[in-house]
Amino acid sequence: MSGDTGYVRRSARVALLDRTGAVLLAKSGFRRPIAGTTVAWFLPGGGVEPGETIVQAAVREIAEETGLALAPEGLLHLAFAEGDGQVGDLRGLMRDDVFVAPAPSTSLSTARLERHERDAFQCYRWWPLADLRHCDELVLPRRLATTLADYLAASSWPQPVRLPW
Repeated sequence: MSGDTGYVRRSARVALLDRTGAVLLAKSGFRRPIAGTTVAWFLPGGGVEPGETIVQAAVREIAEETGLALAPEGLLHLAFAEGDGQVGDLRGLMRDDVFVAPAPSTSLSTARLERHERDAFQCYRWWPLADLRHCDELVLPRRLATTLADYLAASSWPQPVRLPW
């Protein structure tokens, strides 16, 4: 997992922004409730495979989950969240790294979703940040709308910010 020690799982997620600044989220279920719910809105992405960098994982995951091709140099490391968690049989310290990139298209494909992803997947939605700020459903990572608004208002983004786990 790109040389990181201490984490039982690393994942890469990408905030894809369309021309209006809306962000793509996937509504998906998960096996164990978080904050009392079994469904949430997530940024597309997933686990880093052995021998892969976090950026390579982000590019691969976006291609698999959306059908979109991203150039690694087009990704900006926006944020990260880490904490104790459980995914499948893995339990312990985990880290999600969040990148941001312009969406090359708003036409999406779920043809390359893995079976467990297809079973949990419900839909995609391009969320305007104003709507996302007032969403009553669970959105992960937490504080995503505020972080993206800060990013869009900033003239530069020197380093990733820490988001709550």
